[in-house]
Amino acid sequence: MPDETPPRNVRRFGDYELLEKIGQGGMSSVYKARDTRTQAIVAAKIASRIVMNDRQLSRRFELEYNIAHPLDHPHLVKVLDNGKHDKTPYLIMEFIDGPSLSQHLRTHDRMSENDALAIVLPIADALEYLHKKQIIHRDIKPGNILLTATGEAKLADLGLIKNLESLSKLTRSNFGLGTMQFASPEQFDNAKDADARSDIYSLAATLYLMLTGDYPFGKGAMLNVLERKMHNKFDAPSSKLPELRPCVDIAIRLGLDKDREHRPASIAEFAALLTVEKKVRAATEVPGGASKLSVKA
Repeated sequence: MPDETPPRNVRRFGDYELLEKIGQGGMSSVYKARDTRTQAIVAAKIASRIVMNDRQLSRRFELEYNIAHPLDHPHLVKVLDNGKHDKTPYLIMEFIDGPSLSQHLRTHDRMSENDALAIVLPIADALEYLHKKQIIHRDIKPGNILLTATGEAKLADLGLIKNLESLSKLTRSNFGLGTMQFASPEQFDNAKDADARSDIYSLAATLYLMLTGDYPFGKGAMLNVLERKMHNKFDAPSSKLPELRPCVDIAIRLGLDKDREHRPASIAEFAALLTVEKKVRAATEVPGGASKLSVKA
């Protein structure tokens, strides 16, 4: 487990006063903090020693700020500032005054279709904004979707972002990125090949969990989960939730196809399928159930 930073006796990080720890990941810790210049409440993401001791990971931490800082979308967590304190890199972000979707799901086994779509569709809009800027998130999961006190959804943690226009070689060939339950199969084959359809897969897996309370490919050893992913071995969400609208069921199933050529071509198309703005052809092969479906509005 990475060392927690900063040490317990350090309450200041640059111009920021650390108030309480609100999150811990493999590469960083996140604190609720106060900007001592403006008194604004912010979130401080502080790199762990693992990052500090790895030149490539340190560069990725810097790249996150360089790419994310100019972004401005109502459903993206805003990245405000960055710096180093005693050689430890940190990012300063907009503070979100509510739980992550992951925390919400711990107390709600499943969500209604309307409530789930009220979160997923704005996140899809944020992803469309990123994709138009040639940016792939690559780590869509409940833990990276934050909910404000009023229930507004915001996408966070661009630590695995891929700028398709960048010449950066930070992604190693044959090095998988993302979280197993939500990452697309191609991310575990060669993460350099991830594209917009990889984000579609992860958002579909997230929506599946929100609606059914289950991971689409079950639990267990990582290799077993990956094996099920590689063979489209999952149950249709409608088999667990018969009242689910066919359009939502089919959109999720297409989004979870192991072959990205068979997934919706864009996040906008995925959203259109969810809302019946776009229909699939009657002979379309859909994983997770019968091989062919006659799709009705």
